[in-house]
Amino acid sequence: LGEDKYFSTQLFFYKPGRISYQVSMETFKKHPFILDAGFNFEVGDLIGNIENASQRAGYMIVTGKSKNELRRHLEMAFEALEVLDEKGLSMVKVPHQTEML
Repeated sequence: LGEDKYFSTQLFFYKPGRISYQVSMETFKKHPFILDAGFNFEVGDLIGNIENASQRAGYMIVTGKSKNELRRHLEMAFEALEVLDEKGLSMVKVPHQTEML
């Protein structure tokens, strides 16, 4: 964990649709600020409307050396979380920055 003193666990969700592409976990975890992550869905899965937290698409633990760096890393992590529907549109529901910390 080195000098990282700030951590944020993000439970993320996908918009409704069928997953046609999802970044590989191996590629996603190559980012040095991603301590751990997991996906609950895979390519081909059909995502419905969100009813409750049990329908989350996955989680990620993001690190930073300061609160500001953690914010930047959270933004970068959500940018790296590439998941597309059959029309090539992003399925990731990105939380507002105030909801991240």
